[in-house]
Parts: sequence; C-alpha cells; structure tokens
Amino acid sequence: MSLVNPHMGLSPKENLELLNNLSDAILIFRDGSVIFANTAAADQFDYKETEEMINIKLNDITSEFEKKQEYACEKSYSISITDNQDVCNRFRWIHKKKSGDHFYSEVITVQLPEELAKTWPNSQCVIVTDLSHWNELRSNAEKKFVPTRNLINNIGHVILIIDPDSGKILDANKMAVDFYGYSLDTLKGMYISSINILPMEAIKIEMKKAKEDKRGHFLFKHRKASGEIVNVKVMSGPVKYGGQTSLYSIVAMEENSLKQALMTENEKLEPKDQNMFEALFHGLQVPVVIFNTNMRIRAVNTAFLNEFEYNIRDVMGQHVTPLICPWEYIEEAEFFHGLVVKGHNIFEEVLRKSKSGRLKSYKVNGFPLMYNGTVTAVVAAYLDIDAEKKAFTKLHLINKIFENIDEGMLITDTVGRITWVNQAFENITGYSFDYAVGQTPSILHSGKHDKIFYNVLWHDLNCKGYWEGEVLNRKSSGDEYQAWLTIVAVKDKRDKVTNYVGVMNDITKYKAQEEKIKQFS
Repeated sequence: MSLVNPHMGLSPKENLELLNNLSDAILIFRDGSVIFANTAAADQFDYKETEEMINIKLNDITSEFEKKQEYACEKSYSISITDNQDVCNRFRWIHKKKSGDHFYSEVITVQLPEELAKTWPNSQCVIVTDLSHWNELRSNAEKKFVPTRNLINNIGHVILIIDPDSGKILDANKMAVDFYGYSLDTLKGMYISSINILPMEAIKIEMKKAKEDKRGHFLFKHRKASGEIVNVKVMSGPVKYGGQTSLYSIVAMEENSLKQALMTENEKLEPKDQNMFEALFHGLQVPVVIFNTNMRIRAVNTAFLNEFEYNIRDVMGQHVTPLICPWEYIEEAEFFHGLVVKGHNIFEEVLRKSKSGRLKSYKVNGFPLMYNGTVTAVVAAYLDIDAEKKAFTKLHLINKIFENIDEGMLITDTVGRITWVNQAFENITGYSFDYAVGQTPSILHSGKHDKIFYNVLWHDLNCKGYWEGEVLNRKSSGDEYQAWLTIVAVKDKRDKVTNYVGVMNDITKYKAQEEKIKQFS
C-alpha cells in the first residue's frame, strides 16, 4: 500500500506538502527515531510544532503496558524495509502523548512514494489513527452503561442508536441530524436500510472483508436527505438503551475527499482515469472547491488551500461561506449558490477573505454537478483579479485627478491619433472629447511654426523621451492662443514607445502681461 498515488508524478516537495495536508497522523522514522511528522501527528501527540517531534525516539511515544500484545501484531515498529516491499501492516497499539496521557490507536505501515524513499532511504512510514473515542464508547457499552442524550450529543461524531432486530433507528445525536439533513423525529422513524443503500448481500460481504482485513470499521454508502450519497466508515457495537440491548453506530466520512466529492461520477471511471482526474484537479493553478447543496465542503484542491491559507482539516465538511466570505457578502454568496443549485452557471465578481483576513477580488465561476438530472454538488473556481481590480481603481483615480487639473491633457497612440483628452483640454481648445478622439494634434496647428520646429521637437522626443517649449496654437473658434507644451513618450517594459502624453498650459494672459511690462519699461 502506497501512501500517495505513485502515478501522480509529484516532486519530493509536493509529496511533503501533500503529507502535511492529510488529516491522518503521519510519522516517518529511521533507526528508531522520527525523521518526519505532519501537522496532524503533532496535534495528535500534543506537540505545538512538527519540528518538536524530529529525532524523538519511538519508545518515547509508546506505552509499555502489559496488555500491549493484545493490540500489536507480530510485526511492530521494528519491521525491516526492503526495496521491493509493498505490504500494508495493520495492528493496534497504545501510544503516549507529550503530556503523558495514553491513547489507543490503529497503526498502518505504508510504502513511501518513490521520490521520498530516495530522499529517506531505509525509513518506514506509518499512519496512526486515534481510537480513544471509539474504545471509550465500546468500553462503556460493555459495562452496560446506559447512554443519555447529553452523552451522545457531546461526542464529536455522528451517532445512531439502532434496534438490532428490526433495523429501526431509535435515537440519534445532533451531529447525525446535521450530517444526514433529517430532523430528529424523522430519523427516529426511519430504518437504517433507508440510509444504507447497499443491499444485504453486499453488507455481508463488506463485514466479512472487514474481519479478514482486521479493521474495526465497515465501509458503507449512506444516502442523505438531499439525495446525496456519501462513502462512510461505520464502527458498531452493543449498548444498553431503553432497557434493551441495542446497537450504536459511529459514522464518519471517508478521508479521500476528492473521490468522495465525485463519487457518483468516479464509479464509472477506471482507476487509471481516476488517478489522472485527481492529478488534474490538484494540478490546477486556479483555486477550486466542491461543496454539497447545503454548502458543506466536500473537496478542495491544493491551490484553494494555498490561496485561502487553510489546511485540509480546517475545511472538510465545513460550511464554505464563513470560511472565505466576508460577513457583509454572505447573503450575496447564498444567492449565487441558490442559482447554481437550480442548474444555472454563474461568472460573477466577488470579494473573498483568507484565513488571516486578507481580502481579494475574484471572478467566481460556479456550476452544478449533475447526476441523473439532479444537482448533487456545486463547483466553484476562483480567478484572482485582485491586481487587475487594483490597477483599474488606480487608473480610475488617476483619471479623476486628470479630469480636475487646470492643464489641458491629451494622449495619442504611436501614429499620432488622439485617444483621450481631459476636461481642461476641451475648455482651452474648444474641441469636445468626442470630436478630438481619433483626430491628430494637427487640429491645433496655427501654421506659425515651420518644418524645422517640428523636426527639432521629434528629434528630442526620439532621443530624450520628452520635449517642452512654447507653442502658438489655434482653438476650434479660430482664435490663437499661446501655450507651454510638454510632450512625454510612454514606453513599455521592452523600452518600446506605446503612447505620447501632452500637457499644455494656456499662457496667453501671461504673455500679454509680459508685453505690457516691456512697453512700460
């Protein structure tokens, strides 16, 4: 069993990022010491940072209780690794946290991806699953502890209490109500067969397979009130309820979020096609999230986690809106979601937030996933337009500034056609915006400047990138006016001229005053 899909072609760095985003605790060790731990492992063993676990001896996180042989198989942490080994070892163990507390766990040894095996030769990787809640509940049940509503509501898992003879659901906790989408009264009137869609023969096969694999859970498919079908892990055992022996079932979604999110579509795919699709999904540079019709997240790609600054454990099963939507835009987000659930595609500009509170502008493309004519999920892809939006805002601000200055401004393209003028240009020359755009600056020529004047002007523009001086121009009325004109060549990153910008000051009055002063002097 390989930890990640070997056909995805991930680099060592990408493999490490993938391991860090897994919700199960992953440990890699060599010569009895930890050389890698992901975030989930640090949390599970009560360490603040993953770096704290590096070089920790396995004995330091292992409890030496007398009963350990009941949980460990003949191959434990001392198992040797060979180059061609591809085995999955599964056994129970009692681990010790940094605080000294112990917890029961299921340990699975897995093969490292080829690239990581080269990085860490002669090392072993294990997945550690905390079974404390399950064992605690089972222990209580075996002691004929009668569950109360307060108890099952405070267990952080979906809990169903079932009549073992009829299969009728006798009780459920709040998480079950939220998970399945039925009211408590409705659930208590249902039979487990209306939720578990596998036929009885398939259930028997799965129970036999679970026993052969020595795993403490079953893999079933459950139907929610919305019609959505999800892959779940179910752990069951006896419990005293209402004076009779009943069954409790702890229900959890399977960890493979992408396969779960696209289950109905993937059932028709060959394994190689699933691998290709998963590689494509996680290789997309655009953030993508898949959520159900109740806006609960079922899958996200790596780009989504990076963009919105979450890890996979933060988002799976969560309502998407409070995670990435500013509170003042929640109503808008729910409106767009309602359109997609009805079968519409949307492409709208939105404002979204990251985990740290950073706000950015996106174009969101939302579309439904259909199965048998019914919307089963919603896909949302976020195109980052923040830089474009800020540039537009900046340009709009500059435009407002230029509109309100006293100097006349005009912009031309490289062949001299006017593409924009401001209000001051209209006031000074008498030419309107609509008339000026598309014309050349020759509409202002008075005929008083010779060819040499313009040759010098263009020589300075080409060599220096700008020209400035006094000109005599003509207004649309035919009146002449004197102006101080500055022309600048605008260049792109390749030093190629893209536009010319001209700024003019009407100095007619100043020149008239100069003449009067000269006459008096």
